[in-house]
Amino acid sequence: MPYCPKCRAEYRPGIRICADCKVKLIAFLEPEEDNWVNFKEIYISYNELEAERIKALLEENWIDCIVRSMRISPYPLNIGNFSEHRIAVDEGKLPEAIELIREAIADEYISPRGKFKRK
Repeated sequence: MPYCPKCRAEYRPGIRICADCKVKLIAFLEPEEDNWVNFKEIYISYNELEAERIKALLEENWIDCIVRSMRISPYPLNIGNFSEHRIAVDEGKLPEAIELIREAIADEYISPRGKFKRK
């Protein structure tokens, strides 16, 4: 299968140019670097559904993010750190992500019960 070296889209055999990027396709793609090391936690939500809502909001705005649950599965506790859902984003997108979350709180899209992580 041919691939676009720029957007990494996969094409059917016989296609030679990427329809989006207008570059010549290649036979194989090199593995992507592991960029997760550049992610920083920015926000803590105490509600799993709200954390997923924040994740969806960030991804709709082209900001990659990770939601990490601090819950220990055999213990369904909703107290202290056991109820935390931590949202991390790429360092290069920190200001945009923080602003989007602040706007979402102001617009009451998410509740103000979560908190921003201190640097």
